[in-house]
Amino acid sequence: MLAGLLLGAACVSLVLPGSPGRAYPGRKKAPSFAADRHRVGPHVCLSGFGSGCCPGGKPSPASGQCTLPLCSFGCGSGWCIAPNVCSCRDGEQGITCPDPPSACGEYGCDLACNHGGCQEVARVCPLGFSMAETANGVSCTDIDECLSASCEGLCVNTEGGFVCECGPGMRLSADRHSCQDTDECLATPCQHRCKNSIGSYRCFCRPGYHLHSNQHSCLDVNECRRPSERRPCQPPCHNTPGSFLCTCHPGYRLSGDRVSCEGFLKTIPAPSPILQSLQHPPTLLLLPPDSGLC
Repeated sequence: MLAGLLLGAACVSLVLPGSPGRAYPGRKKAPSFAADRHRVGPHVCLSGFGSGCCPGGKPSPASGQCTLPLCSFGCGSGWCIAPNVCSCRDGEQGITCPDPPSACGEYGCDLACNHGGCQEVARVCPLGFSMAETANGVSCTDIDECLSASCEGLCVNTEGGFVCECGPGMRLSADRHSCQDTDECLATPCQHRCKNSIGSYRCFCRPGYHLHSNQHSCLDVNECRRPSERRPCQPPCHNTPGSFLCTCHPGYRLSGDRVSCEGFLKTIPAPSPILQSLQHPPTLLLLPPDSGLC
C-alpha cells in the first residue's frame, strides 16, 4: 500500500517567469493538473493526500509558493542559494557556513574585561566582577567585596576578590577572616621580664634597674647618685649592679637597717695578773748577813 502511495506521487518542476527550472525524477501527472501546478509554483509534490514542496525547497513567506531553496543545516552568516548549498562570506560554498570569529551576538566585541575576546554573556566577566552594557559593548567592573566581607581585621579589596589582614601583634587564622593574638614573649624580646597583651607586649625590669628608651633592655639604677634627701645611705654609698652598699666612717658601724650608721665605744679589756707581773716585775732587796731580817 505504501509503495502504491509513493508511486502515485510525482514531483515536478514548472518554469515560472524569471525563475530557473529544475526537474526531479518521477512520473508526470496528467495534463489536467497543469493549472494547479502553475498556481502553487515549481518544486511541488502532488499526491492524492494534498501537495507540498519537494525536498530542498520551501515556500516563500510572501507568496506561499515553493520558490525558495532549503538548507537543512542553516547557512549562518551566508546565504542559501540552492538546496543544501550555502554561499559563504569568504566566497566558499558548502552545506553550512562557520560563524565569523568576531561574532559576539548583541554585545559586540569591544569588551574591556577580556581585551576584545568574545565569550558567552554569562562568561564575559570573571569572578569578582560585575557586567554592565555600554555604548561600546560590555564593561566589567570590580566588585568591592569589602563592603560586605566579614574581616575581623583590615579588609583589602583586590582585583576580583579581597584579602583580610590583621594588625601588629595579630595573625590571620586558618579561616582567612578572623585574627588571633601572637604571644611575642615566646621570642624573648625583653632583657628581663615580658608581659604579653592582646596585640602587643610590654617589658619590665627587675628592682634596681630601669627600662631603656628602646623599651626592651634594662639599665642599672645608680642609687648613690640620687639627691641627698633620697639617697639610701647616710654615710658613703657604693653602687653595685642592681643594688648598692652602705659603709660607715671609722668609729661607727652599720645599724640593723643596713643603711644607717651608729657610734660605739671601744672597750679595752683589763690585763691579766700574769700580764701585769710581766709588765711590773718584783723588786729584789739585798740585806747584809748580820741584819737579822731573814
